[in-house]
Amino acid sequence: MAKEAEPTPGSGDADAVRRSTKSDWQLLRSLWPYVRPYRYWLLSALLATAITGVLGLGFPWILGTLVDSALDPSNGDLSRSAVILIAIFAGQAIFTSIRIRTLAYAGQHVVNNVRSALFNRMVRFPIAFLDARTSGALSSRLISDAAFVYGSASGAAPQIVYSGITVIGGAILILIIDPVLALLVLVAVPIAAFIASHYGQRMRKLSRGYQNGLATTNALAQESLSGARVVKWFGAEREVARIYHRRLQGVIEQGLQRARLKARWTPTMMFLASVTIVAVLWFGGSQVQSGTLTAGELVSFLLYSRFVADGLATIVDQYSRLAQGLGASERVIALLDEPTEEVVGGNSEDRNIIQPQQRNGHVELEQVSFTYPGRDALILDNVSFAIEPGSTVALVGPSGAGKSTIAQLIARLYDPQQGTIKVDGVDVRDQSLEDLRQSMGVVPQDAPLLSGTVADNIRLGQPDASREQVAEAAKAANAFDFINGFPYGFGTKVGE
Repeated sequence: MAKEAEPTPGSGDADAVRRSTKSDWQLLRSLWPYVRPYRYWLLSALLATAITGVLGLGFPWILGTLVDSALDPSNGDLSRSAVILIAIFAGQAIFTSIRIRTLAYAGQHVVNNVRSALFNRMVRFPIAFLDARTSGALSSRLISDAAFVYGSASGAAPQIVYSGITVIGGAILILIIDPVLALLVLVAVPIAAFIASHYGQRMRKLSRGYQNGLATTNALAQESLSGARVVKWFGAEREVARIYHRRLQGVIEQGLQRARLKARWTPTMMFLASVTIVAVLWFGGSQVQSGTLTAGELVSFLLYSRFVADGLATIVDQYSRLAQGLGASERVIALLDEPTEEVVGGNSEDRNIIQPQQRNGHVELEQVSFTYPGRDALILDNVSFAIEPGSTVALVGPSGAGKSTIAQLIARLYDPQQGTIKVDGVDVRDQSLEDLRQSMGVVPQDAPLLSGTVADNIRLGQPDASREQVAEAAKAANAFDFINGFPYGFGTKVGE
């Protein structure tokens, strides 16, 4: 088996698909059509999250009152404070349940919409585009990235909303309790914001490389398994395993870089939060001793301070998760923006579709020259011939002479760089792709079976074919008897 240099995961090989040049805002706008039908579900989830956050802000205040009541019964009713706390916790439980349910419903549908749009796009990509990329890499975009885009957003957005409410609410309430003491806490906010911005940008870059590396590694695994016979014929099991291991090592390094970045960031934020809390205890404790602050107020202040510190840490952490989601979004949107055959071929923008008056099977090539995209060798050079309706023509020649290429050009899987191909008197570039290909019958040398039943595969070119038509097609292909020999006949499941 020939050995090729292995691309470094995430290095930007063909499988990585070009990066989208859109800004974060443009990426979100591009994804909005898939989210829009479920916007009310998402708004309900965010509203439930916001209510949960507001209820949570009541906990430190009531707890402070409860502490003061325990120390001095004249400061309030202990039982009343306990009942209010239980009500707060019950409310949070109810709205948390609502958030989980609504997000799950919206999430499943949004991911399915994105996957459906991606697959609908992929099957319409030009063969030249698909030739330059492995099926494994494209499958990774379809399966992993599509789920990661919404998964990161649906997990991060509620957390950011909740933390945003606790940070803002906590900041306001500590200012109400003691404005001077609050300055010790709030001075840490701009420091945390600066760290968050720097951290998020680097995390997004690393996440992009990690996902690209994972895609190329998955591609190798998928192709090695689907081409297992070739691997075994060449005795290349050990070589394929070695290449896979090397690619995995590249992916691991990308993952470790993300971990190292997080390992620097997390302790820094924890230390900043801890120093702030110690400062509050120091100055707040002296105020309790002097009588300017009650013990309950200090407890409330400490909890609100923790809300602010933890909220900021959560926002930064979830921002990195959003950054990873935006990295996946870049790859998804880049694929959705790729031109399809209809646009690439030119018959939907700068040419009017012309349909032949009659389909009789006349084929004509006029001075056709063709080179496969990305290659220098000329496969066809000024080829001209005609095939009359009803005739039988065999193209004979050595491997690589262009026999299969001519068939692919007639079906417009590729367009020639020079010359004209006509079917039934009309340039194939002026005809509807769907109509042109449906007028042809093709028997490839190696026809893969798609996942589904035998009948589904026979119906592929004519989805509305009846059972009788499916049976007649099987008889015409001399396949009727052996299909009926299967345990479930035409209903037998086939595919990889």
